[in-house]
Amino acid sequence: MGRLFQQITSPENINRAWKRLHNDDAPWQVGINAQELQSNLLQHLLQLVDEMRSHRYYPDRLRQFPHKKADGKDRVITALTLRDKLAQRLVLNILEPIGEGIFHVDSYAYRPQRSTQMAVSKARERVRCGLTWLIHADVESFFDRIPHSRLEPLLRRYIRDRQVRRIMRLWLRNHSLHNALFDGRRGIPQGATISPFLCNLYLDIFDRALVNKGITFVRFADDFLLFATSKDKANLALEYAEQQLKLLQLTLKHSKTRIAGPGTEMIFLGERIVIPVVKDV
Repeated sequence: MGRLFQQITSPENINRAWKRLHNDDAPWQVGINAQELQSNLLQHLLQLVDEMRSHRYYPDRLRQFPHKKADGKDRVITALTLRDKLAQRLVLNILEPIGEGIFHVDSYAYRPQRSTQMAVSKARERVRCGLTWLIHADVESFFDRIPHSRLEPLLRRYIRDRQVRRIMRLWLRNHSLHNALFDGRRGIPQGATISPFLCNLYLDIFDRALVNKGITFVRFADDFLLFATSKDKANLALEYAEQQLKLLQLTLKHSKTRIAGPGTEMIFLGERIVIPVVKDV
């Protein structure tokens, strides 16, 4: 058993993870409701950990249902059994510090001690510093379109423990959306405990590409702002971002892509960002 997996299945981590989930009303598994779980709690917890340690753990079938978005379109939300939520929380507790050593400072979503308000504050700060051309964009059906062929090498790069990677591959394969015959496996389940970590891991490639090109940004999951000092530079930044997303087999949601300059405003994460007119001295 690898060192990372030992940490994941340690008594301390099990206790920490269960404290996060003990009030969750999801069924433990099909046929095992909350009352049955509480009657034999220790047995079920130990059985899960034993299955994870002995390669006998397999996730339960996902429950999926449509959720109406603000634009009227449906988004598929995934509901896990409590057993799988706990397994993913055990893993996430240990992977989260690894992610914090990887992810860029201007990525704000799904991270400890970070919030939408912090992302908006950073955006306003950059406008005050003279970056008065903003591009607002997000990724089309991001969670459903992440290609496993590009994501799994990242898992091998940053997670050296084979047992951990094996379980994470099981979770990926348990999500069956967009598994086209000639397109390979795609998608991570929106609503799964581990998916936000995978989101940031995959888009960190995009973040680093922007930094290497000298493009200032603020990203919250697949919703991001790019900053420039002129309209021409803003257009170039948008073109470059679109190219980099294409390399990741992702596309911009063009219906929501907008460029705004001095004297206008931008709505980002539900907040208004006023872009002032820069007066000549």
